Amino acid sequence: MEEPILNRVEASGIIQLELEKWLEAPEVVACDLATELIDGFVLMEKPFREAVAGWKSADFEDKNVALFCSADAIVPDWAWMVAASRIVELGGRPVVGDLETVRQRCFLRAVEAADVSEFEGARVMLRGCASVGGTPVLVAVVERLQPIVRSLMYGEACSAVPVYKKPRR
Repeated sequence: MEEPILNRVEASGIIQLELEKWLEAPEVVACDLATELIDGFVLMEKPFREAVAGWKSADFEDKNVALFCSADAIVPDWAWMVAASRIVELGGRPVVGDLETVRQRCFLRAVEAADVSEFEGARVMLRGCASVGGTPVLVAVVERLQPIVRSLMYGEACSAVPVYKKPRR
């Protein structure tokens, strides 16, 4: 009689943490102020205010909004504030930066807000190939988990890299 196949990783008690499942992917939409520039480099207050007043809540409600200007133009501070104010009014969360930068900031906020109580005293394997937010998010996860875990590893069960191990006292 053959012995059943034993999943040694599962039996080890190691928690395999996949960032894509642990952190909810933020919805981020773009708001490029360059579309409101006249001749691609001048922003005039009255036409800008009229354009911003025409923005619809369906475009921004419950979304993170990457607020940026893709043109090489000087956008006055008041314009950023007017745009942000309208986005907030329409139920959005404005963040200055391009789409990728804002996604990363959202993931960093998610790491800060995440419930980490399930990892207290645990051995945690942060699964490799994490595409969630890049290096800054991985560093934030280490900062958040290291004080509470017994050990932290990165990679896959077959090729784990030890990151941290709590010293024995």
